[in-house]
Amino acid sequence: MKQNLYIISIGLAAIGALLVGIIMLWPDGSTGTAPATTLPVLPTEGGQATNNQISETNFTEVRIAGGEKIQIIDPRTLPNVTDFGSGMFQVTALEPDTDQLFGVIFNDRNGSFAVSLDREPLAQARLAAEQYLLSMLGVSQAELCQLQVYIGTAVTVNPFFSGDNLGVSFCPGSVALE
Repeated sequence: MKQNLYIISIGLAAIGALLVGIIMLWPDGSTGTAPATTLPVLPTEGGQATNNQISETNFTEVRIAGGEKIQIIDPRTLPNVTDFGSGMFQVTALEPDTDQLFGVIFNDRNGSFAVSLDREPLAQARLAAEQYLLSMLGVSQAELCQLQVYIGTAVTVNPFFSGDNLGVSFCPGSVALE
């Protein structure tokens, strides 16, 4: 039991180090995100406004390929986000011994995201992560494909795919996991 916990801890540490390293070294030449802007949005249920109440959602701009910018919901302002310092934000909890399928880290410096797939089957974990990103950022599939998103896994989860950028499944260049 202690040996399994030790292996899991080392695996999670490796995933964290891998994600931080990739985010820190992601080559894009951009200056990162623009300051957050607060805009009113109507809360919805099934696409319909509810009770005419207005809530505040923070948006930010991130640079995409070609130097253009798109507006996304600012991940730094979401509940339960942890600021690691140096522009790194843990968007989802990276907790050992849970049934969590994935973890997400946001790099404020260059507007990139690193996603760790923490459980098999990887295709299911990636799909859950993609749905989370679409919802969390308020973007379309086409816009998500324009963002810098690294999706990977640790050797302790899947030795064959570890160290590779698996990509977003519906974007060009992604790795098929079926």
